[in-house]
Amino acid sequence: LYRQTGYTALDAMRAAIAESDTSGVEVMPLALDGGGSAEQVRRATQKALRDPSVAALVGPFDPSAASAVDDVLAADGRPWYAPHTQILTDTITGIADHIDPSQNLLLAGDDDLLALVNAQTLAARLDRPLRVDIAPAAASNQDTVIWLGGASTAADYLVAMRVHAPDAPFWLAFNGDTPIFAQRVLRTPGPDGEVVLLGPVYWTVWLEDGYASWAETHAPNTPTAYVTYRATQHAIAQITGADIVTQTQHLHIFQLQPDGSSTLSEKHFPM
Repeated sequence: LYRQTGYTALDAMRAAIAESDTSGVEVMPLALDGGGSAEQVRRATQKALRDPSVAALVGPFDPSAASAVDDVLAADGRPWYAPHTQILTDTITGIADHIDPSQNLLLAGDDDLLALVNAQTLAARLDRPLRVDIAPAAASNQDTVIWLGGASTAADYLVAMRVHAPDAPFWLAFNGDTPIFAQRVLRTPGPDGEVVLLGPVYWTVWLEDGYASWAETHAPNTPTAYVTYRATQHAIAQITGADIVTQTQHLHIFQLQPDGSSTLSEKHFPM
């Protein structure tokens, strides 16, 4: 996670610990520095697992990093909860369900994540054309662009893409509440200080039905905070043997606003 989002996740983890039944065990959160690359995430995870007091792991927070440690954590056997790593094809299907049928689907993103998607199989599942191209110049206003990748690279791509496709809807498949994304795609073009949003921008996240009520009583209350909170609760329950209620997840769709905030557009596509 980026620094600010990491602090948010750590605060959410502390809240989950404070609000869970931890009778008989002492629970302390520990933040791992993944270093920004899949290989560094892998090394940090292996190092953490050498400590027998590490009882469970929450994270990584993007699918490429999670896939880099999948075999390590599977072999280790300790509880592991990776927020934001739902099946990418389900996320893409949910987005495709929402967009104008006349729009073409264009997948772009980081190479390691695009490699996890079989475009031909997905196109057949969606029953509509789908192409993969990471070049910003490949996009047009007739495309809906779905980005599979990090928030920073998403922002760089979006700024470059808008030169060629100023009105194409842009969808960030996950981690859209990372502040760095909004900061990079918003700009102040003139002396009046007005903020211009670079075309329609959406982002998605899988959240349980309890998110809205939870958000009313917690701060920070971003989607990333919530999924961290719930993942921590599940980890504690697995350690202590306590019961925990599992709720239905829905794909929540947010739209980025010119002031940098995001508004919930709708939720659908239960998982």
